[in-house]
Amino acid sequence: MIYKGEYAVEKIVQNGIIIEHNCIATDVYSMTIEAPDIVKSADVGRFINIYPRGKNTLLPRPISISEITDTTLTIVYAVVGQGTLEFSTYKVGEEIKISSAMGNGFTVQNVETHILVGAGS
Repeated sequence: MIYKGEYAVEKIVQNGIIIEHNCIATDVYSMTIEAPDIVKSADVGRFINIYPRGKNTLLPRPISISEITDTTLTIVYAVVGQGTLEFSTYKVGEEIKISSAMGNGFTVQNVETHILVGAGS
């Protein structure tokens, strides 16, 4: 079971439709996916799993949600391996298999300035 706030949301895996997919920097892509049922579980600070189509890439790739609307979510990812290289070839209008949002989200405070600090390799 996955939780959104205090409410339990059943984990689902389904196909969404890619409605926008752009290269925004060298080997960095932004993809917007229409998936109204998945959006219901989405929240700031959560991620979705994307399931590759290739036979050599069996495991889903977890990718953070960067933007959410009523029916779409946007992810931004870098090409760093076979799975994300495959995602970079997907075209607008194609289906993409994704999971409902996972991880621990958070509530954005109602203040004038927000600062996000991140780290990684």
